Amino acid sequence: MNQTINTENIDRELLEIQNLIKNNQNEEVEQKLENLYSKFPNDIVLSTIYAEYSFNKANLKKSKEILELLTKNYPDYLFGNKLYGKILFEESAYDTAIYFLEKALQAANKQNPQIKEEMLELLYYCGVSRYKLEYFHQADYYLSLAQRIDHTYKDLFYIVSELKPLLQIFESYKQHSSDPWFLLAAYKTFRKSGHKLHQIKFFEELKEKGARILDYDLIKLDLEICELLDRNASYQEVENLNQEWQKRNKFAGCVFTFHELFFDKKNFQRSISR
Repeated sequence: MNQTINTENIDRELLEIQNLIKNNQNEEVEQKLENLYSKFPNDIVLSTIYAEYSFNKANLKKSKEILELLTKNYPDYLFGNKLYGKILFEESAYDTAIYFLEKALQAANKQNPQIKEEMLELLYYCGVSRYKLEYFHQADYYLSLAQRIDHTYKDLFYIVSELKPLLQIFESYKQHSSDPWFLLAAYKTFRKSGHKLHQIKFFEELKEKGARILDYDLIKLDLEICELLDRNASYQEVENLNQEWQKRNKFAGCVFTFHELFFDKKNFQRSISR
């Protein structure tokens, strides 16, 4: 039942609800909010309070239900789009999260782009969503803007620090795409950062190009061990390959890194071939 709200009555009801929230009378709060919302589902203030309350109580299902209607009725509403985007982000639905976060960012820019706290939060979630989807250049754009506001926000410094060498790989790829040592280093770097799409990309390039480099059998064994670990293989399976790896390389335990392979390739080749 959708009615036109008597603002005086609704304000009185909401004031009572706010007092109940302060006193942690959660059962009464939920009952009153649900009763009121069933009568007036299109009221922006009521919907905002109910969605935020549900979110804070970890009832994401209810919060999403409210926000779906709220963002439909008020597509340019900053708070509704922001909260919906954050919930979708927490559920790893990054593509959909970006849609609502972008709408919130547009609304924030129109209202007051100088509200730093609001902008910082939105830039962070827009950037990290793209980072999770492996849109690294786009992520760098948003996260760099967030850094200008506050580089200590959440884990922003760590993510940006991890992002820079990934961007360096893309830049170097233009000149070194045929170098198997470069491809191996790229594979290792993306694997370490947990980015599956690019990990697979460079692994497939290594296989397709049939690289003929020193001790390539050793490298293939290392990659096989990584794949076993990724699919949670048994300890014995991993250990069998690991033993074979150690037999072939008396310098067992050496670590491939992007820096070592790219800048000290010749020295590194000699170190594992003696």
